Amino acid sequence: MASLMPLSSYLSPTGFVRADRPPSPVNVTVTHLRANSATVSWFPHWDAPEGNIVIGYSISQQRQNGPGQRVIREVNTTTRACALWGLAEDSDYTVQVRSIGLRGESPPGPRVHFRTLKGSDRLPSSSSSPGDITVEGLDGEQPLQTGEVVIIVVVLLMWAAVIGLFCRQYDIIKDNDSNNNPKEKGKGPEQSPQGRPVGTRQDGAAKVTCMAWSHNNAKFAVCSVDRVVLLYDEHGERRDKFSTKPADVKYGRKSYMVKGMAFSPDSTRIAIGQTDNIIYVYKIGEDWGDKKVICNKFIQTWPAEYIIVFGLAEGKVRLANTKTNKSSTIYGTDSYVVSLTTNCSGKGILSGHADGTIVRYFFDDEGSGESQGKLVNHPCPPYALAWATSSIVAAGCDRKIVAYGKEGHVLQTFDYSRDPQEREFTTAAASPGGQSVVLGSYDRGRQL
Repeated sequence: MASLMPLSSYLSPTGFVRADRPPSPVNVTVTHLRANSATVSWFPHWDAPEGNIVIGYSISQQRQNGPGQRVIREVNTTTRACALWGLAEDSDYTVQVRSIGLRGESPPGPRVHFRTLKGSDRLPSSSSSPGDITVEGLDGEQPLQTGEVVIIVVVLLMWAAVIGLFCRQYDIIKDNDSNNNPKEKGKGPEQSPQGRPVGTRQDGAAKVTCMAWSHNNAKFAVCSVDRVVLLYDEHGERRDKFSTKPADVKYGRKSYMVKGMAFSPDSTRIAIGQTDNIIYVYKIGEDWGDKKVICNKFIQTWPAEYIIVFGLAEGKVRLANTKTNKSSTIYGTDSYVVSLTTNCSGKGILSGHADGTIVRYFFDDEGSGESQGKLVNHPCPPYALAWATSSIVAAGCDRKIVAYGKEGHVLQTFDYSRDPQEREFTTAAASPGGQSVVLGSYDRGRQL
C-alpha cells in the first residue's frame, strides 16, 4: 500500500490570516429554565465590519456566591444557542457570550442573570407574566423595538425571495443538464456557493480518500471510495470525471482504493497511487471533456524532477526515481505511514504516522535552520496533513483541525467534534500559492 506525493511544489498549505477581533453578540437571553439546566441564545452583531469573520462562540457561565466557572466553546458559526447543564437547583448564575474570530475573541457580551428552579417547580420554557421568574440583562438590554421587528421581517422576506430565485434557477440548470446528459438524467449539477463547503454531498457513502490541486489553480481533483476521480473548477463546480482501473482486471474494480493523487507541473497529467501497488499516470488534457488516456504505469518523466516520494505500511519513506526505475529508503519509522506532504519549495517533506507522529525531513533546508526528525505527536493519526509557509495543518478522526508552528507548538485549534454532521478528516490538499487549504471528510470538503 503506497501514499503518493511528487516532490515538486504542487502542494503548498497555507497559514492563517490575522483578522481584527469580531464584535460581541447581541440579544443574549436565557430560556428553558429547569432545576439543573437552561438554554442561552444570542444573535450575531448586525453591524460587523467587513473582514471580521466569526468562526464560533464562547459561553462563560459563573455561579454567584459559589465556586466554579465554566467556559463552553462552540466552533460552528451556525450555532445560535447552547445548553447549560449540571447547574445547581435554586441558584443564581450569570452568563456572557463572546464571538470567536480567526485571531482572537470579542469583548464579552452583556452579562445576563438567571436563577434555576427548585426541584419541585415547573415553569414553561419562556415566561414573562407577573410573578414568574424572569431573565434579564444586567447591562440594560432592551426588548426589540417596532422598527427592529420591521427590519427583521424585511430581511426574512428578502431571504425568502433569494431562496425562491435560487430554486428556480437550479431547476432550469437541472433540466438543461438532464437534456445534455441522458445517462445522468434526473441528477442536478453539483454546484457550490462561494466559500465552504466545496461541491455538494454525494448520494450514498462517498468517503473522500484523496485530493489534489493542479499547479495552475484551475483544477481540483477529488477521489472517493467509488474510485472515480471528480474534477472541479476554481469555483467548486464539478466539470469532469473519469474512472480509475485496477492493476489486473481479473481482481475486479473493488480490489483496490485510490490513496494518493498528484498533478504534473503543467497540469495536463495526474498520477494516481493505488493500494494494489501500482501508480497510473493519466493524461487529462488542458480542456474540460478531453479524452482521458493512461500514458504511464509508475514510470513518469516530470519536466523538472524525476523523483516521487512515497510511504509504506511498514513505516518507511522511500524515494522512487522514474528515470532509472529504482527506489531507495529516505528514512524509516516503526509506524504505518498515513500521509505525506511537502513544503512550498518542494525541498522538505512531512510524513504522518498511525501513532500520531509527524516527522520532518529536508533535502535542503534553504538556510531556514528548522530542525528535522520527529516534530510533534498529534492526538490521533494525522490522515489530513499540510505544510504551510508559517504553520503545519493536521487533522484526523477526532474531528479537530490543529495548526502547529514551525517547531511543533500549537497555534490554533478548530474543533468540529460537537458538529453532528461532521465526520473524521481523511485527507488535505493545498493550493500551489499557499492561499487555501481544503480538508476532506466523509462527504464534504472544508476550505480554510
